[in-house]
Amino acid sequence: MHTLLKNRRLLVCLFFPCFMQAGVMAEMPGRSLKTIKEVISVPMRDGTLLSTNISMSDNRNEKLPLILVRTDSNKEAMDMLGYFFAFKGYAVAIQDVRGRFASGGEWEPFVNEAQDGYDAIEWLAPREWCNGMV
Repeated sequence: MHTLLKNRRLLVCLFFPCFMQAGVMAEMPGRSLKTIKEVISVPMRDGTLLSTNISMSDNRNEKLPLILVRTDSNKEAMDMLGYFFAFKGYAVAIQDVRGRFASGGEWEPFVNEAQDGYDAIEWLAPREWCNGMV
C-alpha cells in the first residue's frame, strides 16, 4: 500500500506541471480565464456530509458538463486540475471521500465508495450550473 501511495504522489508531481505550459493555457474564444471555486457539503443518503470543491468558469449563463473526482488524498491538492478543466468548459467537483480530510464519517477503504459516488452524482447533476452530464 505504501508503494501505491508513493507512486500516486509521483504521478501527481509529474502530471500537474504540464498544465502550466504556456500553450495549454492559451486563451480560447468565448472562454473566460476567470474561474470561481466554491466549497460545498454534499449530503449522502445516511446524512454524512462530504466536502466538495466546485470549480467552473465565471460565466454563469451556460450549463456545463461536470467532471467528478473523488479522492482520499486531499481535494485541496487538486486545485490546478479543477482550474484546468474549468478553463476547458467543464464544471469540476473534487470531493474528499467519507472520513478523509474535510469530509464527515468514518473512512473504510472501498466500503462506501460506490454508494457515495452514486449519491454525489445524483445530488450534483440537477444543480442549476450543471447540464446533467456527469
